[in-house]
Amino acid sequence: MPKLKTHKASRKRVKVTATGKVLVWPVGGRHMMSGKRSKNRRHMRRARPLKSTDKRRVLRGLVRPVVEKPPGGQVESPTKEQ
Repeated sequence: MPKLKTHKASRKRVKVTATGKVLVWPVGGRHMMSGKRSKNRRHMRRARPLKSTDKRRVLRGLVRPVVEKPPGGQVESPTKEQ
């Protein structure tokens, strides 16, 4: 099975908090700020939580599946027999 790759565009646009919330920044806040109202510029500084309906779709491209450990928690490493 090939490697699972992170979706790079999603990684740049969202942040996952320790509690599992997904934060997104508003669009249009990167450049040409002089043409925007002060109120809009202020609001673009802050990230907002993503709606729960979009959360699963966004996380699909970001999070790798959890690899389960074998019972006992130790992975056997191959040793050289001499």
